[in-house]
Amino acid sequence: MKTKTVILISAALVMFVPIGAYAQGKYLPKPNEELCKTWENVNTYPQKTVQFVGGYKDYDLITDPTPTGEGIEQIMKKWTDADGNIWYWTFGKITVGRYAGVQWQCLSKISHNGTLKEEVVVAPAYEFDPNNPAELDPGNRTYRVYYLYGN
Repeated sequence: MKTKTVILISAALVMFVPIGAYAQGKYLPKPNEELCKTWENVNTYPQKTVQFVGGYKDYDLITDPTPTGEGIEQIMKKWTDADGNIWYWTFGKITVGRYAGVQWQCLSKISHNGTLKEEVVVAPAYEFDPNNPAELDPGNRTYRVYYLYGN
């Protein structure tokens, strides 16, 4: 009887975990997120960024064998616009590199065909604010464009 009670309570708790996560408004990423790829652009800094679920690694130069910065990154929100572009709000913290400890947030747009990423970064960011930045402004000093690696 004791074992049956423990199993029922455990099952009930497991059912509430996804509901609680959704209620808090946190996005649960898929393993194949469109954002989670290798992006590059020789005309920006860093020239290469490798994004994966839960984090990223930045390389000053595309040819660098080891990352010069890395950190954790959480997808806060994801949506698709009327043109099929995929948008992300992310919040992260630099854990390795010259800016270790700095928190930031980013608004990113992946083109409908998945080969172009535009972003604007706000740093430092002490907590997530979905209103900052409000748009992808090419005039913003942190505006960057990346291309899907290998295209």
